[in-house]
Amino acid sequence: MREQAEEIESSTVRRNKTPVSTEYMSRFRKDLIKVIVQSSDGSHEFFAIGEGLLPEDPRLTRFSTVANLKTGLLIGMMALLAGLALLVESINLWRLHNFGRLDYAETMRWVIPGVTLTVLGVQTVLNSFFGSILGTRRR
Repeated sequence: MREQAEEIESSTVRRNKTPVSTEYMSRFRKDLIKVIVQSSDGSHEFFAIGEGLLPEDPRLTRFSTVANLKTGLLIGMMALLAGLALLVESINLWRLHNFGRLDYAETMRWVIPGVTLTVLGVQTVLNSFFGSILGTRRR
């Protein structure tokens, strides 16, 4: 029994692979936080223009005609589904290795883009609803 376990482990774990560096992970976290913060950055301008505190901005008016609720939901859902597909594929990869050890670098190449797309998809959907609410005019 022990020999079978060692054989499975040696056949499923690839050795001498370069793991994902901590510098890369740190840069990835900073970039993800930057995208999340910047995506909600323009909401104050939309609110101020909607309330009449700032004059109309042609740049934001053009953007709001292109980036409406339907477009944001469509793009957000596509990113969310793509991210979930990558995450399901990474779980399937783990299943194919009998839920044993995995090569860190290979696995992270599936998981990191999957998590990133999932987070950005959810963020895009929520920001689309928020932008739609800010774009409605009061009576």
